Amino acid sequence: MVWGTFSVVHILSLILAVLINVAIYFVLKRRGRTFQTVVLLLLTGFGLFDIIWNLVKWNSPLEYLPLHLCTMFALMMPILVLTKSEMLGNLALLWCFGSCFALVFNGAVASAEITDPVVLCYYFTHVFDIGIPLIMLKLKMFKKNPRCIFSTLMITFICYSFAHLMNLVINHYTLVNEIVDWKGELVTVNYMYTLAPINSLMEFFYNLCPIPYLYGLLFMPIILGYLAVLYLPQIVKEIKESIRHYHLNKRRKYFFINRKVFVK
Repeated sequence: MVWGTFSVVHILSLILAVLINVAIYFVLKRRGRTFQTVVLLLLTGFGLFDIIWNLVKWNSPLEYLPLHLCTMFALMMPILVLTKSEMLGNLALLWCFGSCFALVFNGAVASAEITDPVVLCYYFTHVFDIGIPLIMLKLKMFKKNPRCIFSTLMITFICYSFAHLMNLVINHYTLVNEIVDWKGELVTVNYMYTLAPINSLMEFFYNLCPIPYLYGLLFMPIILGYLAVLYLPQIVKEIKESIRHYHLNKRRKYFFINRKVFVK
């Protein structure tokens, strides 16, 4: 049975992804911090296994380097679980949105059978890429902090640009040296899909700006909109706190001036 995109099987798998992560949260909710950390650390193993399996299985490591956003995310996840870094946690809140996007618009593996190991590795890697940061946030392992927005955007931009650079370098190298993959075809890579779109949503932006690398920057309004919604409660709270401190300082200043006048 083919996995498909928005087929019955695909939609059921998306529902299952939600149920899996919700179940994990309720299992961990009343357990100690050490137990929570160990379980989440074990779950990050799916992503690491997926990276290693692809590097070894296809005998074409240049095509399966961890340079997609989701594989970079998989490498970062154990560090996040162990350190509970606020900066990495807030970065993960954006990257898990990307993983959700990849799971919903699953163009890379949509034509494969659901029992294919490729689909299973892809599916569970993305399920836990989405779930682990949200579970950690809910378990208060790190806090949402709007001050991390800048670092989140910069790290993401640097990773996107680095992936594009590697695409150009590797494709030039394989062309010059005539390196072929396990099917006998010339090795070409498209990490983070900076060279060409892989699904319908990416194709929409590519049609607006049919220039490799630059078309991906058109996702910025979506990213900013997502971050605005994500951090809106914290932003509103900080604005209210700033206004409150402003009026408080103003009253203190007024009181101090009147007191000096009174003393004189």
